[in-house]
Amino acid sequence: MEDWIGIDFGSQNAGTTVIVGCRGNKLELDQSVKGASADDFILSVIDQWKKVTRIFIDAPLSLPAAYFGCGDDFMYRAADREVSAMSPMFLGGLTARAMRIADRLRSSGRECFETYPARVESEILGYSTPKKKVFQTQPLKEIIEQIEVEFPLVENRHQYDAIWAWLAGYRHHKGIAKFIGNPKEGVIVI
Repeated sequence: MEDWIGIDFGSQNAGTTVIVGCRGNKLELDQSVKGASADDFILSVIDQWKKVTRIFIDAPLSLPAAYFGCGDDFMYRAADREVSAMSPMFLGGLTARAMRIADRLRSSGRECFETYPARVESEILGYSTPKKKVFQTQPLKEIIEQIEVEFPLVENRHQYDAIWAWLAGYRHHKGIAKFIGNPKEGVIVI
């Protein structure tokens, strides 16, 4: 289970970007530092994960098809509408950064997938914790332990969401992931 990671993609200098991967049977968390480049952090940490071939990112990795002459919805992709996600256009710079990072990682031979942790959570648990509410790690811990992986200490919502992004990768690895959206426009792996 060392060949994929999950990323909760945060603002460039906010210290909220988290990467989760599994070494042996233990989940490991790495979080960016406030004031430092999250993009540099991502590239540096992924470079240390030599076996990683698939990356599951909590950020839009494509634009609405209208920007490429297909359809007339310039705000949302089909996937965004289906999962009630924010528009990639509303997220603006974050979307552009995520697309640039994914492009760089793909050029190094890795696959990048977009995921949406709240939707992964609701798919597995039947509900998702609203962002402003206190999250409960116990249900997530039980899921991780069922797949015989040691659960880490989770100190904030960004780490919590990164583990759900990692679980999207686990579901993909097991062949049970759902692909939401239009493949010609961009899909979200759940």
